[in-house]
Amino acid sequence: MRLNIIPICFFISFSLISQEQRTIEIIQAGKSVRNSVEYPDANILQKDGDLRVILFHDGALIESDISYYYNNDNSFKANGKVNFNQGDSLSLTSDFLEYDGKTKKAIAYGNVKLTRPDMKLETDTLYLDRPKNIAFYNSKGKIIDNDNTLESNSGTYYMEPKKYIFKSNVTIDNPEYNVKSEELEYFTE
Repeated sequence: MRLNIIPICFFISFSLISQEQRTIEIIQAGKSVRNSVEYPDANILQKDGDLRVILFHDGALIESDISYYYNNDNSFKANGKVNFNQGDSLSLTSDFLEYDGKTKKAIAYGNVKLTRPDMKLETDTLYLDRPKNIAFYNSKGKIIDNDNTLESNSGTYYMEPKKYIFKSNVTIDNPEYNVKSEELEYFTE
């Protein structure tokens, strides 16, 4: 009986170790500098010529002109033409992006565009929750797909069912109709 317990305990311990969080990887940077006074604990990764900063985390590739990478926190802040690509299904561009590798959550702000093959979302600030596959905004946003232009003051996008929930001053402009509402659920399919 005792011999059976030991392998099970070993298997459980090994499973917990294998679920350890992934560290953000530095793929490339033009140069790296430190500024202990203004950015303590940050490795400042900078573009040099055409060589941009590229980071990778759990299937997402992030490209920017400059990134403040915090290895101890497994996080970074990226500036300058930030591109966040998750496979071929999601592309996020913005002026700035803050990302936490522990929670896999991001905040993009400044000229934010979230693009999927079936639609494009534009807003000023977007919150991305990768584990839940949710993106949401609380500032005015616009969604453009093949048939419609939707606008609202806040919205949540559920990526797996391709569903939006819009709230506050929702409008839909379509060649065949117009809709105005305070709340709307919309499936892109």
